[in-house]
Amino acid sequence: MSDEKPIQPRSSIACAKQFDAICDEFETQCSAGNRPIIESFLPRVEGPAKQTLLVELIAIEMHYRRQNGESIDFAEYQTRFPGLSSLRLDETFQRSENGNSPRTPAADDATIDSLQVSSERRESKLVKYFGDYELLDLIARGGMGIVYKARQVSLNRIVALKMILSGELASKEEVERFYSEAKAAALLDHPGIVPIYEVGEHEGKHFFSMTFVEGSSLASKLNEGPLEPMQAASTMLEVSRAVHYAHEQGVIHRDLKPSNILLDLQGRPRVTDFGLAKRLTEDTGMTVSGQVLGTPSYMPPEQAAGHINTIGPASDVYGLGAVLYSLTTGRPPFQSASKIDTLRQVVEKEPVAPRQLNTAIPRDLETIILKCLEKSLPRRYSSAKLLSEELQRFVEGRPIAARPIGRVAKVWRWCRRQPMVASLLAAVFLSLILGIGVSSYFAIKESNERKEQERQTGIAIEKTRVANLALQAEELARKQAQEAERKEQLKSRELARTLYNSDLN
Repeated sequence: MSDEKPIQPRSSIACAKQFDAICDEFETQCSAGNRPIIESFLPRVEGPAKQTLLVELIAIEMHYRRQNGESIDFAEYQTRFPGLSSLRLDETFQRSENGNSPRTPAADDATIDSLQVSSERRESKLVKYFGDYELLDLIARGGMGIVYKARQVSLNRIVALKMILSGELASKEEVERFYSEAKAAALLDHPGIVPIYEVGEHEGKHFFSMTFVEGSSLASKLNEGPLEPMQAASTMLEVSRAVHYAHEQGVIHRDLKPSNILLDLQGRPRVTDFGLAKRLTEDTGMTVSGQVLGTPSYMPPEQAAGHINTIGPASDVYGLGAVLYSLTTGRPPFQSASKIDTLRQVVEKEPVAPRQLNTAIPRDLETIILKCLEKSLPRRYSSAKLLSEELQRFVEGRPIAARPIGRVAKVWRWCRRQPMVASLLAAVFLSLILGIGVSSYFAIKESNERKEQERQTGIAIEKTRVANLALQAEELARKQAQEAERKEQLKSRELARTLYNSDLN
């Protein structure tokens, strides 16, 4: 696969055939019961054709997932491919829901360019009315709601119109949550938060309109790669101030992520989508302990574990930190192929240090991010205000208040999160220590015994040597005495001879 040259964005029958061959290869793997990775096929195409190929591969995957009885999560694809046109993804999802063929093969004379143009034309066909609103384009679609760009006819202004996806079939809980979002957003009047215009119902469909932000989102911005650290910090400084304002009004967002932070034409961020917002002043009864709501990759541990009653301002601080992590590294703190695995990572694992993914990130900014992503609520910044003040210090080049986590502290926190594994490791460690201690004891004992034996042997050798020296000294003395006696005898004989000669003379 890696040896193939990417399809160039030019009109040719050969390109269309190669495009179909890629789709056929992907579909063959799906039909065989495999789960091929869409992202691994995209590098084989360049230019505008990559977007079209992505849509086709998603359609094929959805088709076979539905055949296998798997549920299809629209938000999953939005998270994996944040830069994909919402309208295209919506059409693909509808094709899958209606049980249509996963893809429509191109004709022999089709080209990659023609596929792209036809897809763009399909996007431009959406024009219809909903009460006082003329629907111009689809902006986004989530698990419960759908958002359109619309023109409010009576006031001739462009707005964003959100309505419940299930329409008249919406459950009581969905309606309550929908209006809870509207009420939460209506409480907020801040330049960093998208305001609400109108809330109502038309032909059994509940809706509310809000300011249309001309621009993109942080999710789209991330398609170009990570932001410069200073730009990311400045952006999240404004977002944290807006979130702090919401907290002061008693509103917790609970679903902060790049796609919920819009950028206007001047690049100013604006927080939107309060669909999971929690109002601290009242208990709506819409969430219960154990219910997991939100986006796993950006969800705080207490929310991932279903501890809804513990969610507060520090939970949004985690979300702010997760978004800042994405802006600086180009990926969320935790991500996996399935929601369950991602949630498990959020609860049990520490995120990879941002500087390991992007060495351009300053240490102070990494420290701020990791403090936001602390598993324990008390160890995070207790409010978005404190986070904004910390980011302000960083942006201005002043020392920050937070300090990096040491290795010992990291190990201790890991042990607290994994008590069973830590206990087993401790038991193994103690066993090793005990084994080393016992082995050392016997080794030392054996060494001491060997030394004592050597000492006794040395003493015996020394005694023998001393005895030999004594014997040698005694033998020497005896020989010396014999020699002295011989010399004395010689002297006596010489003296006698001298006397004898003297007498003769």
